[in-house]
Amino acid sequence: MTDITYCNNLDLKKDCDSIYKYFPLKYLVSLLESRYLFFNKITSWEDPYENFFLKQVFTRTDGTLIDREIIEKCFNGFYGQCWTKEPESDAMWRIYSHFSLSATHIWDLGNAAIKIKVLREEIVKQVSASLKSCSVSLQDVEYLNGANITDWLRSLPIINRRNMVEYILKSLYIKRTEFEHEKEVRLFIHRPSVIGGDKSNLMVEINPTELIQEYVVDPRLSESQCNLIESYLLKLGIDKSKVMKSKLYSINESTLVVDAQS
Repeated sequence: MTDITYCNNLDLKKDCDSIYKYFPLKYLVSLLESRYLFFNKITSWEDPYENFFLKQVFTRTDGTLIDREIIEKCFNGFYGQCWTKEPESDAMWRIYSHFSLSATHIWDLGNAAIKIKVLREEIVKQVSASLKSCSVSLQDVEYLNGANITDWLRSLPIINRRNMVEYILKSLYIKRTEFEHEKEVRLFIHRPSVIGGDKSNLMVEINPTELIQEYVVDPRLSESQCNLIESYLLKLGIDKSKVMKSKLYSINESTLVVDAQS
């Protein structure tokens, strides 16, 4: 199982739907200046239920246990990012965006989140072009309850070198129904061990000007704070038309007629 290779193969829907990601401003600035997307090794993901496939018991056909290190090596070359297909989310702003309402300088807004929008097709295209010898996969997460996940695991045929990567990748697109509100989309890279699959993270070169369609700032920011962030992004070469404030908390005013004599 230690010599698995995986040829370049895009798993991509034929549409051009948008996906979204929330970044603290300081990380977005780093992305814009370096022109690199950061991918974590999936085995570093903190959720205890992530990598549930890795945490199963693996045996040989004669019933003897397989050394855990052998199985872990099969996961070494997988790196991922989490996105969402939900255009707007109060929960996401509150999770990823932290700042003081009294902040008056751009350096005090480094933890204020910016939501970026990209096209599925474009991000896969750019990542694939940057990593020609690796496979790239982008799919919506499938949400299953615990019993369904167990049923899926038990339905798997005997695992071998040819299908191990397939099952690992399938498992990475499965989450429990308790997280369904996230509407998560995951982007994975599989970097075979023969070309350095044991690295702790990957920096993938991209063209942010072409990739990022919108930069949306936290709806809780004041107008002056929004202006600070907008000015800073414009200095980095971002088109002004792409920068906007979230309208999540905006109220559309209507005229209501009151009969004062009644």
